[in-house]
Formats: sequence, C-alpha cells, structure tokens
Amino acid sequence: MYRSLIFFTTLTLSSLGTAQGCTMIMGYRTTDRLPYIEAAPDNSGLYLDLYTEASRRIGCQLKVIREPKNRIMESVKSGRIDFYPGLIFSPERAKDFFFAPNGLPSQQVALTRSGLPLMNSLQSMRGKTLIMAMGGAYKHAIQYGINVRTPPELEVEKGIEFIEEGKGDVYVDELSTLSFYLNNYAKKDKLMLHPNCCGGASHFTMGLSRKSKNARYIPNPKFDPFNEISIGNDPIKLAPDSLLGRFSQAVLQLGKDGFTEKLYKQYYGIEMPKVPEGN
Repeated sequence: MYRSLIFFTTLTLSSLGTAQGCTMIMGYRTTDRLPYIEAAPDNSGLYLDLYTEASRRIGCQLKVIREPKNRIMESVKSGRIDFYPGLIFSPERAKDFFFAPNGLPSQQVALTRSGLPLMNSLQSMRGKTLIMAMGGAYKHAIQYGINVRTPPELEVEKGIEFIEEGKGDVYVDELSTLSFYLNNYAKKDKLMLHPNCCGGASHFTMGLSRKSKNARYIPNPKFDPFNEISIGNDPIKLAPDSLLGRFSQAVLQLGKDGFTEKLYKQYYGIEMPKVPEGN
C-alpha cells in the first residue's frame, strides 16, 4: 500500500506539473465581443469555455491576455501569444499568422430594414450602402457597385442601430452574432436577416503564431506554388505532434464529440450551422 501511495502521489504531481508547465496563450482585445468574450478583465464566454476544454484535453491550461488589438496582433506575430481565436484570412496576414479552423462555423448574413426583397448574392446589394468595420471581409464590395461605409470603432450594436435608423442599407455580420443581439433588440420587428446573401457556412478561423514556442511547422507537400496563398495552400503546415498542433486537433475533436454544438446552442439559442465538407 505504501508503494501504491508513492506511485499515486508521483503520478499526481507529474500530472499537475504537466498542467502547470504546459500553457496555451490566447490573446484578445480589451473590448467585448459577446457572447464570445466579455470586456476585460472578465474573460468569460464561449471562447473561454471552448479553449479551456481543448487545452485540458492535451494536459495544458489556458491563459488569456487582454490588450489593445494592435498590441495583441504584434504579440502573436512575435510568438509571445499562441493564437488569436477569431481572425479572417488574408494573404497579407498569412505572412505572420498561420490559419486553422477555430472550431466554430462562420456564416455571414445581411441585416436590412424589413420589407426588402431577399438578397441572395453580393450583386443584389448593388447601389446600396454597406455598413462595415474597417478591414472587414467585404472591402471588395465596391467592385459590385456597392457603396461602402466604415464608421470608426464599429461594434455590432452600433451596426444594428445604423440600419434601423436608416444611416445605411445593409450590415453584414455573423449569423450567430446577429441572432444573439437581435434576440433582445426592442425594434427587431423593423429588421430582417438575409441568410443566403454571402455564401453558406464555412469554418471560422483562428490566427496561430508562426513563432510560438509551442508550434512547429513542416513543409506542406500539397502546396501549389502556381496558385495564390490560401488557408489550404500554404507552403507550411502545423506539425501534428507539436503542442499547438495537438491543441488544434483537440479543438476539432470537440466538434466531433458534440461538445461545441452544445456550447453553441447554450450561448446563441440556435442550432449550429453545419459546414459542408471541403469548406
């Protein structure tokens, strides 16, 4: 029994040591993005629940750093922070970030005032004014004859107000985010969603640090140098046996286990959109 006690104590201390010495660091801006995360210093929300569990499954703990977004971005680039949980891909960003699914679906939808015909493409927004955050995914919308307006410090509530007050015609954001905010919006009967405006559901992505001590990257044998850099066409890929690689796999496994879907419905009150294979 004495030997068993020693073995149990050693195993417990070893496990504690792994958990304490193995840390995944998530960075996020100081302002909130409900229900993903509350305003600093409160880190509670969907991101915390999801990535705490993913970290736990690989024997690590999650640490969250909250700073202004520009400083957080620089910290991910330098390797001080392992990942930023919700980041839209661009070839420019891909120079400093490696993009991987963050475990959640992304489905962009349009919000307008009630009574308009359903919009089933960007072309159907021609001649209208699109309200969008600076650097948003639809900065190319001008090519479709859409007027783009980018108010400074645009948050979801403000985007909804702009549309309801007639200061713009269309606001585009995540289905989940808009559903969450409209649920308690007093004048939601004056607004309508256009779920098929901007493509179907795809994987939402996180930006991983290319210089993180927890990451190791290897050549991507499927890389095609004759095509543009994209999420699936990067000269390198994350080594599956690296700590960040194992974390990334754990995030995806939570989706297969049904853990993520339960969280999604808990926070948003809607069913989680299914991402078609290949997206």
